[in-house]
Amino acid sequence: MCEQASSPLRFAESPRGAYIATAHVAPILALLITVTMYVTMPQVARTEESVRWWQWLGPALAYLVIAWSLLALAHLLLGGSTAERSNTGAYADLRDALVTLRSALTALCPNTRVGRSDEEYGSNCCPKSYTHYELRDFEHSLTCDLNRSGPQWALGYGYINLLRRAHRAEESLILVQDLDVVVAGARYDELRIAESSLANKVDLRRRLGESAHFLRHELNRKTGTTRTNGQAPSPTETPCNFDGPPASVVEARTVLRDVRRAINDYRDGIQAGFVRARNHLVAITVITSFALYFLTWVGIIAGVSQDVMKNMAVYYLVGVVIGLFARLNVESQNDAAVDDFGLSATRLISGPLMSGVAAVGGVVVITLLSMTQAKGQGEPLTELLDLMQHPLNLLIAGTFGLTPTLLLDRLKQQADGYKQDLRSSEALQNTRAASSVGAGAG
Repeated sequence: MCEQASSPLRFAESPRGAYIATAHVAPILALLITVTMYVTMPQVARTEESVRWWQWLGPALAYLVIAWSLLALAHLLLGGSTAERSNTGAYADLRDALVTLRSALTALCPNTRVGRSDEEYGSNCCPKSYTHYELRDFEHSLTCDLNRSGPQWALGYGYINLLRRAHRAEESLILVQDLDVVVAGARYDELRIAESSLANKVDLRRRLGESAHFLRHELNRKTGTTRTNGQAPSPTETPCNFDGPPASVVEARTVLRDVRRAINDYRDGIQAGFVRARNHLVAITVITSFALYFLTWVGIIAGVSQDVMKNMAVYYLVGVVIGLFARLNVESQNDAAVDDFGLSATRLISGPLMSGVAAVGGVVVITLLSMTQAKGQGEPLTELLDLMQHPLNLLIAGTFGLTPTLLLDRLKQQADGYKQDLRSSEALQNTRAASSVGAGAG
């Protein structure tokens, strides 16, 4: 059984995850509520002198809390704080790894039931080896953590940590699996290395081939099979000759485990890069959204008229629509075959929100520049921002609404590079590569 934390924060993990997952959208919803309430508010109530600036703090906080709570509640009811719903692809990979680990443990120790704590194993655990205990702890940890909810799934690092743990278990299995299974796994690893971007892939392939060749010969010797190609691997000249082939089965297994770890670390690093890029984009969006909400209330406190607020809302919506179509056009060309841990979806949400901000900012900047060129004899700012008098402001808003797309495209190019590196280390992509392991093992 999984250990239950006594801290009351354990029971708040799901709500915390829901609030974190909706932090970049909540200020925008609160902004829509604010603008709607402000432009429909009677003029007398807004210009009354008894209303001071601090009296607006209550509505400002109330709208934000209400909007954020509604979004968090919807996210919570949909199960977004769980590992299964937050990223179904990564969850399926972890479940597959857990099933494989449980099957291996059952094969190693048929009288041991998986998913049990240390005390429940008792004296029936066999074989009593360090590797078996390590595998059992990995299985128990994966089982418990997958069933927990919290912010780790919304931020993505929960999947990365568990994938690394599953890979450590996969690597440890090489030390205890049957030789034929280990050799077959070595062939699979050779295909993954062949076209990958690993810096030391030449050395890894050499070590992989020598170890698999040694284990294949050992397997043939035990089963009485005569080799049809190649000779038996010669032992190393001295015990400290690290450049030669392995001198024992244990050393060969360990080398194959180390090669598998190098491949897994390479892929885990790329996946962690997806998560970091996504979290950075989310953080930028959160800061932008809260800043926009704050500036809107500053304008309300300063006494911005309803007409100006309506015009700003229209410019913002124009930027959002332009940004949305621009992002849909770009994301339609996205490679969905590789899981990017929500980076594409985050770009699709953050892009239009930033486009709206850029549209409003662009209109304001151009208007201020025109006032500067008029040397104080032109129209006042409120009239220059009026949509009915200056319909070309819509064109300015749409043009500036495209600027965040240019910045996000650079992030997409970086993500595409990650995907290409990740895809190059998949065996199915490298089937045309010649397998030196297969040639050596015959």
